[in-house]
Amino acid sequence: MKQPELGRKISEIRKAKGLTQEELVEMSNLNVRTIQRIEAGEVTPRSYTIKALFEALGIQENIKLKEVENEKAVPSILYLALAGGILYFFASIF
Repeated sequence: MKQPELGRKISEIRKAKGLTQEELVEMSNLNVRTIQRIEAGEVTPRSYTIKALFEALGIQENIKLKEVENEKAVPSILYLALAGGILYFFASIF
């Protein structure tokens, strides 16, 4: 998940739970400016910051990990394109 998307999701979840940024600050022990910058997509939060936010919002970490794994997975079409390129290269030599 890209940074602006992460910030947007955190903001949506916070609002859905009826929390203000100040209430989230109290629950997560983070600075209000940190939360503002994360939600605005201005910074990439550190792992412990994300963990604190997830715990405060009641988000399960395994959900986030699955999204990260899906994002990093290389689509199979790229492997197919690579194989085709290699075959084309060798076919052009002979």
